Amino acid sequence: PALNLGPCSDLRLHFAPGEAWRCRSAQTPTPPEPSSSPRCAEVNGSIRLKAGDAPMNEALKVRVYVGQTSQGVLVADFTDRAVQELPLTVNWWEELGQDAQSLTIRLELVA
Repeated sequence: PALNLGPCSDLRLHFAPGEAWRCRSAQTPTPPEPSSSPRCAEVNGSIRLKAGDAPMNEALKVRVYVGQTSQGVLVADFTDRAVQELPLTVNWWEELGQDAQSLTIRLELVA
């Protein structure tokens, strides 16, 4: 579903888990071990914001949280590209909920 954030509407949030997650064993509920393989290089993933059809005339500054950890500020200027991306700086596995099946992602508008 679309989300509204500040003056922008019709945004889509996409969580890309990264290569480390993709390369883990399906039976292992713990983070993958670092690998020397280039395909399985430790990559933490990213958060992407995609603009919908609504026109956006100004850049959007958003602080991104994964779990309780701030990942930094994403400055999304949709005039150049419809999708803006913020690479994650920490291993999101460490931010999983107690059930190990939920992950909280929070966006905070920065003035």
